[in-house]
Amino acid sequence: MVSVSAGYVWDVGSGATARIVEGFVGQDVELSPDGTRFVMQTGIGNPREVPFTLGGLSVRDVGSGAEVVALSGVCTVHARAEGPDMSACSEFPEPPFFLFHRALRWSPDGSMIAAVSSEGPVVVWDAETGALLFADAAPGLGRDLLFTPDSAELLVSSGDNTVLRISTETWEIETVDVEGLDGAWALGLFGYVDDGRALLAGGTFAVQGTGGSLHWLDPDTLEPLRTKLTIHDSRVSAAAMHPTGSRLATGGDDGLVRVWDTESGEMRHEVPLDHGPLQGVAWVGEHHLAVTPRDGNLIVVTTDSAELLRIGRSALTRGFTAAECERFGFEHCPVLAELRNDSTEGQAALAGTYHLTWETEELHEAMVAEFEAAAGGSLDDRSVEELEIWASDLAANLTLELTDTGRYVVSRPDREDPVCVGSFTVDEGRASFTVERGYWCEPEPYRYFEAGFSLDDGELRFTADGFRGWVGEQFVWTSKPLQRVD
Repeated sequence: MVSVSAGYVWDVGSGATARIVEGFVGQDVELSPDGTRFVMQTGIGNPREVPFTLGGLSVRDVGSGAEVVALSGVCTVHARAEGPDMSACSEFPEPPFFLFHRALRWSPDGSMIAAVSSEGPVVVWDAETGALLFADAAPGLGRDLLFTPDSAELLVSSGDNTVLRISTETWEIETVDVEGLDGAWALGLFGYVDDGRALLAGGTFAVQGTGGSLHWLDPDTLEPLRTKLTIHDSRVSAAAMHPTGSRLATGGDDGLVRVWDTESGEMRHEVPLDHGPLQGVAWVGEHHLAVTPRDGNLIVVTTDSAELLRIGRSALTRGFTAAECERFGFEHCPVLAELRNDSTEGQAALAGTYHLTWETEELHEAMVAEFEAAAGGSLDDRSVEELEIWASDLAANLTLELTDTGRYVVSRPDREDPVCVGSFTVDEGRASFTVERGYWCEPEPYRYFEAGFSLDDGELRFTADGFRGWVGEQFVWTSKPLQRVD
């Protein structure tokens, strides 16, 4: 990405800024076909303000940001309040000439770099040596440029409704009239599709206030094969062809990223971004897009439906209530873990049905023993009586059902409704049970309980040490093991 006097290299996996390369200006940056180098225009300051300095173009190493080669033939201009100092510049095409590029392209074979300026100059360099290979002017305002797949020709669209076909062997120029195309005066050249049988171009590309169009052109004659009008509701400011040529991504001032099937012309994806107008879009891998809005951020979005579903599920914060499941007619009322679909090996290892049976007297004895051990002495009669009341409320035949999808249900045969229903997770020998519904449990954020555990020969034992939850539940679940019955 290019900002005022700086080029930014981002790690798209983490979102971190990997490197800031100072001294760059312009609206475009172009990666080499092998992804190891990039080309940008040098400068100091903001070209929209004075003073600023506009220099030549430089090829840099992606890994270090160090200059690999400077592209020759471009002069340095110093813009001041009293006017630009162009004393170091010759009249184009005599080098060194003035050039403020509008678009950059690297040839598919990696041997050449081309630039076009809004003022009309078209320039081509040797990408390895930086030597100037070609310099000429388009008859109208320069708009966009594209090498053919074999790098044998360079196409340049011009503001006078023409496209220049420039041979990269002889540098002979053929002018093709495309006036009949919608938006031909601002034609974006996006790439070749359908195994090279069509050139995909965009009418009124990067023009304020227009919705743009897509044209499938004969690659030899540039005659239109078909057209799709109004692909955005406002200016189409960015476009990127997928490396396979099967999809085209476009970004607009409407804040939308759209992905088009280049064979059928149908829109396959639309991603609304709440960041204002978009300025850049590029494919990252098979399904991801890097998008740069005008606010200076970098956003990576996915066009993979399965991944999008996973992201949406991971953002969920609760399951359905019993009332919601009844209203929607769900026969199976899912819990959060099932909606998120984030089951783990630990959950699968615990999956099963377990029984825990407490008689009131037995649980009361366990509770008294625990309290007396903690107090270091005998309890008074009143405390013993209160614990007996607790024990009578808690003692029951309990069934704990754990599924490999992270759902748990605690039930007892004398109750129609479950005691607790929710999601459970397993991490480093601890199991955590969150509450989503049940006659005994309050809704989240109440935690049913969390405890360490061991599973040995069909016995599931929760530990009192480090138990988190109501003390009554601690007695129920940690005083003796549960027996696996399935």
